[in-house]
Amino acid sequence: MARGIEVSERTLAREAIHRAIPGGGFLADDHTLENWETAQWRPNIIDRSRYDRWVKRGRQDMAARANARARQILAEHVVPPLPEAAEQVIAEVLVARARSS
Repeated sequence: MARGIEVSERTLAREAIHRAIPGGGFLADDHTLENWETAQWRPNIIDRSRYDRWVKRGRQDMAARANARARQILAEHVVPPLPEAAEQVIAEVLVARARSS
């Protein structure tokens, strides 16, 4: 999702839509077979494994997985420093604020 959503002739699949017949589907269409892997979005937080595997891995629900991911991001993320010009503007604003108080 962070990359955005591609809108093109390939992703719109208009030709495949026109080839579909009422009551039919798209699964056997060449377009589907060529594009199915890139057309799916699989968020990391959702566990799509079978129940027995999920139990073996600790029965972690989505809230617990989201919490763990958020904690990992907070622990590992490094914020790049502000440009020197931005630091200077902030310092000037703080000085002006201190004078007006």
